[in-house]
Amino acid sequence: MSPAYGRVIEIVKTEKGRRLSIFLALYNVHVFRAPVSGKLVTVKLVKGKFHPAYKLEASTENERVKMVIEGENRAEFDVIAGVAARRIKPWKKENDEVKAGELLGIVMFGSRTDIYIPENFELYVKEGDKVKGGITKIGRFI
Repeated sequence: MSPAYGRVIEIVKTEKGRRLSIFLALYNVHVFRAPVSGKLVTVKLVKGKFHPAYKLEASTENERVKMVIEGENRAEFDVIAGVAARRIKPWKKENDEVKAGELLGIVMFGSRTDIYIPENFELYVKEGDKVKGGITKIGRFI
């Protein structure tokens, strides 16, 4: 499931497989959701800058909350603050059990969500597609 509402702005190869980036414009719903079911094993605030969230450097330099869910499948994703979004408020904490599509928190306006996709995952979306958090199936594990 898509962890956020917005537009897919980038799909790139990384050392972890692929990174799918979703940009949340000011008019998008600014909540984030669990992309898979399982145990929330990581909720970590990483301090950083506040570049516009659609810029490449936002993924590595901006303030963000890293989350990892482990269950039947594993999902790792970052909720990234932007120039206007300077607060990310997770509602869930480490060791909470979550279901795919469940609300995990809120981010304040103009942000980005990056999800790290392993090689054994078939994507259903492409750059430019609009996605809805907890509704749009972004792919499947193969």
